[in-house]
Amino acid sequence: MEQFLEDVRDYAGMLLERGAGQYGFIHLTFEEYLGAVGLARLGQGKTEPVVEILAEHVGDPAWRELALLTIGYLGIVQQWEEVASAVVGELLDRRPGEPGEAAVLMGDAVVDASPGGVTPACKEKVVGVLLKTIEDDGVKAPLRAASGRALARLGDPRPEVMTIEGMEFYYVPPGPFWMGSGDEDEMAWEDEKPLHQAAVLDGYWVGRYPVTNAQFGLFMEHADGYWADIWWAKAGLESRQEGGPLDLGEPWNLPNHPAVVVTWYEALAFCQWLTVAFRDRLPERYAVALPTEVQWEKAARGGVQVPVRPERGGFASGLGLPGNLSVMENPTSLRRYPWGDSADSTPANYGETGIGETSAVGCFPLGASPYGAEELSGNVWEWCATKWEENYEGYQGDNDPGGDEPRVVRGGSFNHVQRGVRCAYRHSNLPDLRGDYVGFRVVVSPGSPE
Repeated sequence: MEQFLEDVRDYAGMLLERGAGQYGFIHLTFEEYLGAVGLARLGQGKTEPVVEILAEHVGDPAWRELALLTIGYLGIVQQWEEVASAVVGELLDRRPGEPGEAAVLMGDAVVDASPGGVTPACKEKVVGVLLKTIEDDGVKAPLRAASGRALARLGDPRPEVMTIEGMEFYYVPPGPFWMGSGDEDEMAWEDEKPLHQAAVLDGYWVGRYPVTNAQFGLFMEHADGYWADIWWAKAGLESRQEGGPLDLGEPWNLPNHPAVVVTWYEALAFCQWLTVAFRDRLPERYAVALPTEVQWEKAARGGVQVPVRPERGGFASGLGLPGNLSVMENPTSLRRYPWGDSADSTPANYGETGIGETSAVGCFPLGASPYGAEELSGNVWEWCATKWEENYEGYQGDNDPGGDEPRVVRGGSFNHVQRGVRCAYRHSNLPDLRGDYVGFRVVVSPGSPE
């Protein structure tokens, strides 16, 4: 036996001597695989022993790969799909570990076992649990984000995220609101000043979420989409590159994540294309557009009057004037973040949240603005139609689509601190910039700029 171990160590490269007469596997996955085989065979086709052992270790990083391999071994190698599905289902029902951990682990296990390995009913159950997990404020934000990634890999069923037909919008009424920051605000930058009352002259609808990779991908794939010159400004055509936006790999390219590395010109072209696609559904003289800077801040901050939050929906159910308006208790108060005045890592994906990358849209419902739009702060910066101005002294709000001047971006991103995700925080980018932290959302507003 000693000679055998020495030969394995010296010639096979599988074992590493860890002490006198002690050997361990160099490749941890091989060791975990053998552990998974032993655990699966322990059950001999029965779920109870496997479930009991795995349930004790949900959330333990040292057991994660073993759990994934166990489900895969049961469903793929042994071809016990029913048994693998039963183990997954039982762990989902028990919900061992920290809230959300079992859902993420079983979601990843089914991803690894796909396309077979478990029954269709099991996969459907996992998807349903993941959908609930991403919106559960009792689950920590990094686990909600992990649930969103697993959901993307299994197939996110939400039409409002994966299609253009299902895109949801919220109505923002016309009227005044307070824009910018005052001198007394210790977080304010000079380019946010002076605090002033701005007004939106026409009501508009703001997208519930940033545009996702799935939705932008439809533009890329459509025969009359990305490569049709008709949608592009002259400067945009000159900057359009072969192949379109870069593919940064996961998680940036997951279909339910915000579209990133999209230039301002590409976002504008998408809006032109979507206007035609929605033509028979749009109110008269309305078009799909990038929000102006004024529209963006009002959608995030609310106005002197804010509507009772309307039911969300697409154009068929969502475009209509809200019935009631409620006056804010203090019309001169300033909402610091879309969700309120307190800094909190629960409502948004920014630096303190600990995700460090984009997340699937819908993971932060508690961060909704007074009108219902989600993730206006954090996740990704959002392009605005407006050309950059250094501050609000003599502010013009130039929304002309021509030219190559820097454009406003709003909202901060996953790598910003609290100061950078305030409603008033503003920055600029050149319109041909591509960044893994910059995306966009659309509005439905009067076709001519404000």
